[in-house]
Order: sequence, then structure tokens, then C-alpha cells
Amino acid sequence: MARTAMYSKFHFTRIFQRVTGLTPGRFLSAVRLEKAKQLLAATQLMVTDISHLVGYSSVGTFSSRFTYNVGMSPTLYRRFGGFLPWSALDSRPALAEVGRASSGRAVPGRSRTVIRGNLSYTEPGWDGPAFIGLFGELVPRGQPVAWSVVDGPGPYTIEDVPEGVWHLMACAQHHDQGRAGAHGGPANGVGRSAHRGGHAMFVEVRSWPPHHQGLSVAAEGPIVVRPGLGRLADVRMRPMTLLDPPILPALPDMRPGALLAQGFRPAG
Repeated sequence: MARTAMYSKFHFTRIFQRVTGLTPGRFLSAVRLEKAKQLLAATQLMVTDISHLVGYSSVGTFSSRFTYNVGMSPTLYRRFGGFLPWSALDSRPALAEVGRASSGRAVPGRSRTVIRGNLSYTEPGWDGPAFIGLFGELVPRGQPVAWSVVDGPGPYTIEDVPEGVWHLMACAQHHDQGRAGAHGGPANGVGRSAHRGGHAMFVEVRSWPPHHQGLSVAAEGPIVVRPGLGRLADVRMRPMTLLDPPILPALPDMRPGALLAQGFRPAG
């Protein structure tokens, strides 16, 4: 790639990281794991086969990296349909109305504070629910230390934020994206054609929509949290682009029906 861009390897790596936030190697690793998420959610392929298809020679290495980045094992990710179960977020705390938001909590035992702000969208029509999480790294991995769900543009609150330095990540999906669209895969036919041989399946996987389709994202941070001191952080959502790394952490099911089942009342 560096040769194609007529850069030295080191200069290309610096420029790539400046634009995307990741080195080329880490970006490629994220893309591989995102494709693995798609295959787990949309096909019946064995985990071993999926690990080989996305470039891992060891299923053990694949499983450990998947779990570290996504926040759940490949088997559990498939079992829960490609979503993080609400019960995994703080042993499923009750959703409590805070303004127009429902807020989650981190593991108890440390001093806590609150982060508040206003969430808005840059694009007209992008006004659905959004998940807001706090992570320990610039590029989110695993499960958030604290989180909130908002029903649309407006104020949000994240409660019980532990002391530390955190990075905020927000993600929203268009309501008209189908079930498979949550994972970037085609709506049907994947499981059948995926069994016609490795090469044919790989070609079809490459034809799936890119990882950014139908998503709106935002990132803020680092946010330094100290005991007893609330923080303000406004969130400006924008359409995700190909230059954004895939969102690896498994997110809860944010479709309207799933939110209603959790006791979340949409605005209006």
C-alpha cells in the first residue's frame, strides 16, 4: 500500500494513523473481526471456518482477540444474534429515566460521578435512539465502563462514571436498516451460498455492504473524571465513513421493539 501511495512505509503508517486513528495493521485487524461478526450473525459456519476465512491460522488466537475486542466470545455473540444482551450491562440494571435518557452503571467500588451533555445529529432524519458508552481506549474495545441510551437528539446523562480517563463513543443506526443490516450483511441467502466452498463464500462476503453503512457515530475524549466532579461533553453525531474503523464492541439491540421490551419509552 505504501508503494502504491508512493510513500515510505513509515511515512505511510504515520499518515494512515493520523487519518483513521489506527495503524494499517490494527485497521486491518479490526476489519477482519468485523467480517467475523458479520459471518457469525448471518451464517451457520463453524467458528473454526470463520477464523480461517478472516485470516487467522489459530482458532484460539481468533477467539481470544474476538472476545477482547468485541466483549463476548464468538459463540455467545452468535447465540445472542449479534447483540450484547442487556443483562451483560451491569447485570441488567433497571432503566431509569434521566431527562430523556436511560442510563447504565459501571462496576461498583470506586468513586463515581456524572457526565452530562447534549446529543445532536449533523444529518437531517438521523434522529433515532443512540447508544453512548465510555471506554478506556481511544478505539473502543470490550464492554463500556458506563453507558446511556437516548431516544434521539437532546440531553443525555451517564451516571456512576468511575474515576479515570475515558473516551466516549456514541453509535446510532437508521430505523430502516434490516436485521442483517445491523451487521453489514445481505438480508438473505448468505447461509446457503456460504456452504458452496471457501472461495465462492469469500467473494460473496466481500460483496457485502461496507461496515459504515447506515450508521451515525461520534467520539469525544479523553474525558478526565475525578471524584464528585461532574463533566460536560456534548455529542455531535455524524454519518460513519469508510475511514472510520469498524465499531468492534458488541452493542445492545437498539431496534424499537427491543427497546420497548426493555421498558424504554420512545419520545412522543
